[in-house]
Amino acid sequence: RLWRPGRWRNSTTPTHNIFSRPILPGVLERIAGSTDAIETPIGMVPKTADLDVSGLELGAEALEALLAVDQDEWRNELSLIEEHYEAIGDRLPSEMRIQLERLADRLAS
Repeated sequence: RLWRPGRWRNSTTPTHNIFSRPILPGVLERIAGSTDAIETPIGMVPKTADLDVSGLELGAEALEALLAVDQDEWRNELSLIEEHYEAIGDRLPSEMRIQLERLADRLAS
């Protein structure tokens, strides 16, 4: 149900929005290896050419901006994530701390 059209709509969003588009086909194509993605410090980001934005009033520049990874912003988020992890305490799975450390390393290079 997460990927059904309209899942993220509310009264302030236009009839056609990026969240009302089918997501699952793109996810399955990535898993199957039939489409590429761009590697970023935060993970893989789809190529703009692989996204079906037909019916949306979304130009190429706007789409690029939506998919851009601002490393400075992500670096700023690290301390907030760490604070959240501290609030969880010992209940936080150790793998999540490891992943956060790896993210910090990728953002530092």
